[in-house]
Amino acid sequence: MLHACAGATFLLSTLFTAALARVEDPGGSGRSAGISPSPAAGATSAPVRAAGAPVIAPVHDEDADDATAADGVHRALAMLEYVASDYDNAIGDHGVVLDPYEYAEQEQFLAQVAQLIGNAAPRPSRGVRRELESIRKRVLSRQPSREVVPRIRALHVRLVRECKVRLTPQQVPSLATGRILFEQICAACHGADGRAQTERARDLHPRPVDFHALDLERRLSPYLAFGVVTFGVPGTAMAGFPTLTEEERWDLAFFVCALRHQPPARTAYATVAQAAGAAPVPLTLEDLTRSTDATLRALLGGLSPGEQASQLARWRWVPPLDIGR
Repeated sequence: MLHACAGATFLLSTLFTAALARVEDPGGSGRSAGISPSPAAGATSAPVRAAGAPVIAPVHDEDADDATAADGVHRALAMLEYVASDYDNAIGDHGVVLDPYEYAEQEQFLAQVAQLIGNAAPRPSRGVRRELESIRKRVLSRQPSREVVPRIRALHVRLVRECKVRLTPQQVPSLATGRILFEQICAACHGADGRAQTERARDLHPRPVDFHALDLERRLSPYLAFGVVTFGVPGTAMAGFPTLTEEERWDLAFFVCALRHQPPARTAYATVAQAAGAAPVPLTLEDLTRSTDATLRALLGGLSPGEQASQLARWRWVPPLDIGR
């Protein structure tokens, strides 16, 4: 379960042990595309919002309904992604409830998805609504993951297509900004090492996630992280951070996925382009956004475990410049 404490996002941080290389800025905007040195001891972190960032004007009254409807579709998609990633923690292979809290959460989230889709504009097709009801019945009857999760994934794809939703960053995320954001708003609960062994974390139930946990290999992706950072997790202490810009939320999402891996050494690459060119499989930013570590590892079956770990670290810490759309 991807939870966090009140006032802290769904992400972890680690303190960089040495001055790490700043990766070239592909857009010339002054944003680092990858990793950067940690501040010196006692130094103040740089401001989160870049100088000159546009000020978001209030939504006009005539646009409010459309904005709410669009937000509802994104929220519904985030909840579907969450349920798909967490379902096998709730229900076992033979319909056994493994965790009553998790199982109740699955039911609650799918009920909220139905409400959000019903209020969306334009309203998704009747086929989408029928398929969602079918999934909810399967969950209520405690069908195993193999009967539920593929249907949720297919429904997610269909809803994205019908509502023309974009699921990827508009530019290469800055892991340097993600690190600063994490240190400012996440580390109090998730801990500097991401293991959630803090005093505040011990007072929370459910506990904040340990981002080094083995099961996150097949569950955590930047897209899932982005959804939780944006909307939070209802019924838990995990708060969403919609006041962060979309860009900042992607920065944070990519950062948390990178922190499961040792940052690549400076000598491992000189530029983002060289890091991407060294990959045995060419991937775009869109590919990485939706991929868990398990998905990426499956592409590296011909490599040794050490080579796989090195390549995963490069993909996570040095996102490619090719956005993929």
